[in-house]
Order: sequence, then C-alpha cells, then structure tokens
Amino acid sequence: MTSRQQLLVLWLTHSDPGGEVAAWSRYDAAGADTGMSGDQDAPPYGSALAAMRDGWRIIQYPRALTPASGDEFRLGFLKHEFVLERVVERQEIRS
Repeated sequence: MTSRQQLLVLWLTHSDPGGEVAAWSRYDAAGADTGMSGDQDAPPYGSALAAMRDGWRIIQYPRALTPASGDEFRLGFLKHEFVLERVVERQEIRS
C-alpha cells in the first residue's frame, strides 16, 4: 500500500469554516475520485467543518482581505478559499 494525497478546495460564503459552500474543486492523486471539477450538482460537503469531521485537514485558511471601495462592482476571485487535504492508502496494482 502506498499513500496518496487528495486536495479539496472550498470557497465559502464567509470566512467561518462552518459557512456554506459556494464553489468547490477536487484533485485526487489516489485515483479514487474519477470525476472532474464542476461535474456535480452539489458540493461534496456543506462546509469546511463538515469535511474536517470526515478526516480532511485544512492546510490553507482564507486571508483576511478588505475590499476597496467600488470593488463590489468588479468581477474577481472568491475570497473565502479553504484548501483541505487528506492522505489515503492506495493499493498498488502490479502487472
């Protein structure tokens, strides 16, 4: 068995880990998740806190950013980004 990393990026409605998920993306080096980002109608978890309860570890907490006056009318990045990871065991298939 070998260990592989999985990453889950969640953008929440506010900076609290219990906030509702607005967008998400998954990256799976273990190959357990064969889907692609954006191919699901619902997020894998309702919040970063729910993902943490399922074994995910937060490795990046959102930065506190104060938007400048007038920025509410500009398109840009989603500011409450949580990056989570977990390491899973994967059995190697040898031929």
